[in-house]
Amino acid sequence: MPRPLLRVAERGRLVLGATLRAAALTVLLAALGAVDGAGQSAALLVRVHTDKGPLADAIVELAYRGTTLARAFSDQGGRARLAGLPAGTYSVRVEALGFRVLVVEGVRLAAATVQALEVELEVAPISVEGVTVRAERVQIRRESTEFSTQLDERAILLLPMAREAADLIALTPGARPGHVWGGANAQANSYRIDGLSANHPGLGGEILKPSLNWIERLEVRGLGSGAEHGGFQGGIIDVTTKRGTNLFQGSIRTTFEHAALAASNLVATEIGAEVAGRADLEAEARGPLIRDRLFYYVSGERIAESRRALNHLRQVDGRYAPMREGRTESKAFG
Repeated sequence: MPRPLLRVAERGRLVLGATLRAAALTVLLAALGAVDGAGQSAALLVRVHTDKGPLADAIVELAYRGTTLARAFSDQGGRARLAGLPAGTYSVRVEALGFRVLVVEGVRLAAATVQALEVELEVAPISVEGVTVRAERVQIRRESTEFSTQLDERAILLLPMAREAADLIALTPGARPGHVWGGANAQANSYRIDGLSANHPGLGGEILKPSLNWIERLEVRGLGSGAEHGGFQGGIIDVTTKRGTNLFQGSIRTTFEHAALAASNLVATEIGAEVAGRADLEAEARGPLIRDRLFYYVSGERIAESRRALNHLRQVDGRYAPMREGRTESKAFG
């Protein structure tokens, strides 16, 4: 009958496999000199400390004749536990960054016992290879006292930025959107977009506020700019916008802000207002019209914003005034 013979064969293979595994384990323990106590395992508890107290994150290794059998890391109390070990004689190696390596030979582990070992590490000096710092040589131009800084598109994408393009000025050391290097206020700055003047003819300051994502490079200049840059007492804010390339590119960006997702910064006696909600949607596309000759870049943005103020009228309930200031803005650039 085939089925009973199959079962007997399978059972025989299982018994034979178990016997071989047991024999192999016995031979291994005998080779290690650890057949002591009828196969009962031992454990090693190592406490690592320095002259200042317990040492955490030290590496504790247990080895037999140069072969590492177990490894553990010390905890905050400097304790490391190695369990499930065959009885025998081992060497213990302890190392930690900034300390000399310590090796303890002849650590005897008896079966069914826990052996405690306390080690103290000494501080060792750390040798570091030489570090070479290279930088471009500072060019001092005697004929000009102009000082300028540049911020490119890659930096704008990486740095945490606010929503207004004017806030990019604050990334220039010593400059703020309202005052560039201690000069007059923003109305005294000279604003240019792609080399064209963007100053308000009556009020001063910028007449066009570009979107943050339109800017490819921003340059802030001042402190002795040449005579060809006139009409300013603060600084020169020069904006270079994005342009097309032979590669077609497009993107859609959106941001959303709501009072329910943010805490309020208004105090009880404050008269000002804060943003209660804001939604911003922007799309752009650029690419070639004629390869290597003519390119295009177009972008559009839609902003909807509402602001809230505290309620200072006793006859009206609620923390905030019932009426909110609303603003919508649409921009297009190409």
